[in-house]
Amino acid sequence: MEMGTNWKDKLLVASIDFGTTFSGFALSTLHDYELDKGNILAYSWKSGDHSSTPKTPTCLLLKPDASFHSFGYDAEIKYAELAEDEEHKEWRYFRRFKMKLYNKENKKSCGLSQHSKIKDSEGRDFDALTVFTFSIDYMKRKIIETVRERIPNVREDDIHYVLTTPAIWSEGAKVFMRKAAINAHIPKERLRIALEPECAAVYVLTKELPVLDMVAQQKKAMTQGSCHLIIDLGGGTLDIAAHRVNGNFQFEEIIPPEGGPWGGDNINFKYEQFLQRISGAPAFSKFRNKNMEDFLMMQRHFENKKCAFNDRGDNAKVTMLVSESFRSLHEQHNREKLTESVRQMTISEDVEFKADKMRIKSTLFRSFFTETIDGILETVQDVLCKIPDNIDTIICVGGFSDCQLLKESIRAKFPDKTVIIPPEASTTIMKGAVIFGRDQSVVNKRISRYTYGLDWNEEFDPARHDPEKREETDDGPVCRDIFKTLIVKGDEIPYNKPTQEIEAYVKSKYQTVIEFPFYRSEILNNPIYIDEIGCHLIGTMSVDIGESRSLDSCVKLKVYFGATELRAEAKDESGKQYEVKFKLDN
Repeated sequence: MEMGTNWKDKLLVASIDFGTTFSGFALSTLHDYELDKGNILAYSWKSGDHSSTPKTPTCLLLKPDASFHSFGYDAEIKYAELAEDEEHKEWRYFRRFKMKLYNKENKKSCGLSQHSKIKDSEGRDFDALTVFTFSIDYMKRKIIETVRERIPNVREDDIHYVLTTPAIWSEGAKVFMRKAAINAHIPKERLRIALEPECAAVYVLTKELPVLDMVAQQKKAMTQGSCHLIIDLGGGTLDIAAHRVNGNFQFEEIIPPEGGPWGGDNINFKYEQFLQRISGAPAFSKFRNKNMEDFLMMQRHFENKKCAFNDRGDNAKVTMLVSESFRSLHEQHNREKLTESVRQMTISEDVEFKADKMRIKSTLFRSFFTETIDGILETVQDVLCKIPDNIDTIICVGGFSDCQLLKESIRAKFPDKTVIIPPEASTTIMKGAVIFGRDQSVVNKRISRYTYGLDWNEEFDPARHDPEKREETDDGPVCRDIFKTLIVKGDEIPYNKPTQEIEAYVKSKYQTVIEFPFYRSEILNNPIYIDEIGCHLIGTMSVDIGESRSLDSCVKLKVYFGATELRAEAKDESGKQYEVKFKLDN
């Protein structure tokens, strides 16, 4: 993994914000960066109705032979056309697949391994790593195309890439994304992983603070010594980080990142459930599959209404478009008009139809938001209760933070906080990632989420060690399965200094690889053995020393837990440096 602390002198840095619902990229040249760090180009995408948007849907379409066809709006439109003509069955269509990397049952684990399968729109299994690789490769090619429109003779190796991930993701999820990026022909020395809330904080500090309103400035938001929450509100997840601004205007984590599955897509699902309720499952399923263009039109219309909705009172109404195909399919399956079906339901007083429009009372429309917004507010409150420092500022970023009802709810719940929601909050992360990619030192300290340690042997002491762990060796009895602690949960860890330095000696003159199995403890802060409750194997760090050694030869391993990704470096007694390879357990 790339070890340097900055790319300040690199000609081009581009970021890829690969989201659950929408994705995009941003970039800056060295000239732009030197003039103004915040002068960053966010690519503008053409949607199906020819309007411009800062992101494109995270949708991938593969041809029947499993080769790449399109991504984003192009994939969405093409697949809709195929479905309309009933020619889509052999094609492979994937959407919202990033959430596969978030395991709802076990937030600490990655939902995918490098051999996992994910299902396409027809329910067929397909290689997950290939899906992510195709998607990242498309973004990379689009970045190169965009750069060459500005700088025709630029070389591909002049472009350095930053790939953003949620802070709550496991190490395995980050490794999975890195592997997909490398498979997409982004060399590891030109690739960085950045945590989304940190990127948002960097951009707000760099670009947004100078133009904050006077109230926020008077409260000294994000000044030296102040503390803030970054709330990243995306389509799939809620991601929260808490930072302190130190004397050098660097960020220091206060607690480990937290979050949950409280993304804006949940509200879209509630609306789809409502449509299914009024039309019946068979009619709705047929509408979605046979009239996909109309289904996408209704989805996009709802997305706009979702962002614009604010609670104007119980008697206010929200007007939604209802396609003719939706109404006619309902009539075919239910043998009565849609208006007649709704009139017999308990929600009859909350819904009325006029031509191609459906008017929904605010009370019912608000109910689509309730569970998600309550989940967000409760999670934020829980995080605030864990923080000993006084949080001055809450910064909301991500596409869902443009939702008016959510903005009002956060400000009402936390009236004593300065709530900052940057304009075009959906691009804040990818713009901040460009700045962070050039200089990672802006994040000075992080907090360890777990206790980490190695599988170790030490001289057996009958007074301290479990007799069942005793093992005889040529050098005498040893105790196996020792949890050799590297760092304890809650410890502060600097971003650029090794957390631990370990010496490991060659055990045989024929040994060419030294392996370091490493574990995390999720329950006990100071476990004694690797098989205690809550201890899990993360993977193995291996050092290929490549030649026979004497038994007194050793390798010094330096492990960095403060970086955005776990990294390590190794040297022998002569000072020769070796690559440390990571193999993470599935």
